[in-house]
Amino acid sequence: MHLKHLTTALLFSALLSTAALAEDGNTLRIGTPEASQPQDNPQADARAAFERGDMAAALKILEPLAWSGDASAQYNLGVIYNNGQGGVARDMAKAVSWYDKSARQGNALAQLNLGILYRQGQGVAQDYPRAYMWTEMSKAGLTGAEGAQAARYSREIAKLMTPEQTEAAEEMIDNCKLAGVRSCD
Repeated sequence: MHLKHLTTALLFSALLSTAALAEDGNTLRIGTPEASQPQDNPQADARAAFERGDMAAALKILEPLAWSGDASAQYNLGVIYNNGQGGVARDMAKAVSWYDKSARQGNALAQLNLGILYRQGQGVAQDYPRAYMWTEMSKAGLTGAEGAQAARYSREIAKLMTPEQTEAAEEMIDNCKLAGVRSCD
């Protein structure tokens, strides 16, 4: 699957999952809210903007959330900058930065996308050990097709590494697990 299609599919999946429940645990209504009922869920607003193809509006909604530390918003900003569509210019450095912030909070989709970008050298210098570390870390939080995709990427990266790089990557994974994902390097 082409990277742009994968990240778009993963974004849509993440927006659906984050919009499914409000913080109080009540199910959200999907669709246009009644005029008399204010929309008080920024993730749902961002999802609606995404569905309209208005990434600039989604960006305006998500950015304050992301700066406040919301891992889902950080991931979604990474995808928006990664794809560069709907009124937002593609900016791989910003995509990497937002994925990194989200990945360090344990967002498995951000970890996977960050690993892919390190493998390809997009927005960062190509770094197979770091790519392998992030894709391996992502596998614990992904299931189904996403988990299979992460496993496949991890295997592909492993084939590209030298024995020294493999050893360095395994050490990075061990350190990351011991110190916590915020300290992965």
